[in-house]
Amino acid sequence: MNECTIQELALKLKYRKRDGSKAPGFALFLGAGASIESGIPGTAGMMQEFKRKLTERWELEGKKGRFEDWLKKLPTWKKGASNYSNLFEAYASTERQRVEHIQKLMAMGKPSFGYFCLSQLLSQGYIDTVITTNFDDLVYEACVSWTGVRPRVYAYGASSGPVRHEAYRPAIIKLHGDFLYSALKNTEAEVDQQDPNLRAAVRRLQDEYEIIVVGYGGNDTSIMSLFKATPRDAGLYWCTHKDGQPNERLREIMGRTNFFEVRTEGFDSVMDEFLHVVGFELPALESAIEMQQQAIVKIVSDSGSKYKGQYMGQAEQQVEHDSLMPLFLKGMQAHSHGDYPQAIIEFRRALEQQPDNPSALDSQGISLTLCYLGISLTFVGQLDAAIKALRRALELRPDDPTTLNLLGAALRDAGQLEEAISVCRRSLALRPANMNTLNTLGVALCLAGKSSDAQIVFEQVVNLSRGRDDLNAQMNRMIALIGVGRPAHAIATGRELIAKGPSAEYYLRVALGDLKPLAKLGIDGAEECVSMFEAALSKKRS
Repeated sequence: MNECTIQELALKLKYRKRDGSKAPGFALFLGAGASIESGIPGTAGMMQEFKRKLTERWELEGKKGRFEDWLKKLPTWKKGASNYSNLFEAYASTERQRVEHIQKLMAMGKPSFGYFCLSQLLSQGYIDTVITTNFDDLVYEACVSWTGVRPRVYAYGASSGPVRHEAYRPAIIKLHGDFLYSALKNTEAEVDQQDPNLRAAVRRLQDEYEIIVVGYGGNDTSIMSLFKATPRDAGLYWCTHKDGQPNERLREIMGRTNFFEVRTEGFDSVMDEFLHVVGFELPALESAIEMQQQAIVKIVSDSGSKYKGQYMGQAEQQVEHDSLMPLFLKGMQAHSHGDYPQAIIEFRRALEQQPDNPSALDSQGISLTLCYLGISLTFVGQLDAAIKALRRALELRPDDPTTLNLLGAALRDAGQLEEAISVCRRSLALRPANMNTLNTLGVALCLAGKSSDAQIVFEQVVNLSRGRDDLNAQMNRMIALIGVGRPAHAIATGRELIAKGPSAEYYLRVALGDLKPLAKLGIDGAEECVSMFEAALSKKRS
């Protein structure tokens, strides 16, 4: 079997960039694993949830026989089908039920740093085609949020006609459908059939491109048949997780001369390495795209990228000196390093640059600055000032769920519990199943003496974070485990988070905001986690 390092593959990508006369050398194939760090459960996580719900049904029906035997006797269970397909159809037997389930999962997703990197690669011409089995819209959302590119989307069930290649406009080919359409492909019978237009497009792409596969384990019969048909002279670079083992279907093609295994740490790390090697090119600032630049700075600052300092330094060099952006960047730099007093100074200086009558675009930038001012003020305990800043931000963007969550946390810490609970529930109505907001709400409910309601909320977070190992999920799982009375598991999760190194520092500081109120209530495990996190942060500062 051939092997290729991630750095070697990144260099291949760099030197085969689109040059105007020809397409780039590579297309990208994304599986469900690419979306896990964006908050959307992968196949394993979904199967675990299906089993949990089906177990409840089995118990209610009187535990007739062994659970596994009971499953196989269900009318929807098909011999020879994948466990995923069988479990999904057993859990949701109609198309409408499966659509609704997928829609709920999609509401949980927000493009991770890996999708930011991918949006840059698409906008710069290193890749112009993404093929995916995923239902989510993360690639398109990332491009719209962080670049001026709007890819053309071809999805199963949509009347899009044949797939056409357009120079300088990337294509997204969604083999399993799109949650915006009713024709989702979830069960074995469905995934074994492919839209003829999409199948023909993938066949053509195999002639034109080498393909990089990320986040896909090779579990679908129809899709693996496409890979088996890859021309012998077209490279197939399959990114596998360094701790995982390939399944039987994948092993069948691993011995081919055009197959290269690339051992990685996951989608975000692959995209981070690609962007670093090809070079991050932050566009020069113009007033029309200032909000886009602020969004880019935020995703880079919040990321666990190994190259964060390099990217942020480039952003500082490219800003215009007559805008609020330089001060906003300085504030973000201080904020990301935990220097909240300096961050407050820079954000307030930035706000002094605001126009008397801000445009809609200016209002978004001012709102974002106010949000980060509010977070920094909350971290240093200036709660009245934090609440004031966040209320101003909310006036500019009344339905922004992130701002509502931040205001809820500040109100909670200030003891204004009923309003905090109300604000958090309003945020969740706009962005359901958000773990950060659920934990903010759970702590507020604990402080208000509503422990049974808090328990339900914390259980949601435990379930949502199951099967995920990204930093945000680990942080939230630790807090929720304390909330549901599992201190030993919480402490172990906290130690895992500390072991992640510098990339976890921001999450340690954020977690303290939820942990300290729980520690004051005397909830088991909270005080130990507070001490553990404070010691880790103190050690890093020294």
